[in-house]
Amino acid sequence: MVKTIINATSVSFSCVAESDPSSNISWIHHGLIIENNGNFTIKTIYTYTSYTVSNSTLTINSVNSSQNGTYTCIVSNEIGNDSEIYTLLVYGEIIDY
Repeated sequence: MVKTIINATSVSFSCVAESDPSSNISWIHHGLIIENNGNFTIKTIYTYTSYTVSNSTLTINSVNSSQNGTYTCIVSNEIGNDSEIYTLLVYGEIIDY
């Protein structure tokens, strides 16, 4: 998935996985694990039935061009892992007249 936005807005990517046994979700950018901080918010909700549904949303706050690139959602458990790649393209600046 590719999202193209303008500086100073926020953007979110969602990653949903169904697994048994339950899985963990991690987000990666520039080869580093993303953690909740002022620039990023990660919210993951787990729903348990006969299998586990993991729904993780990564929100990038106050987006600027330094946050361009790929964001990878990695879903893993003891059986294996899978991933989904998202690309963020940030163009221009908001100018007040």
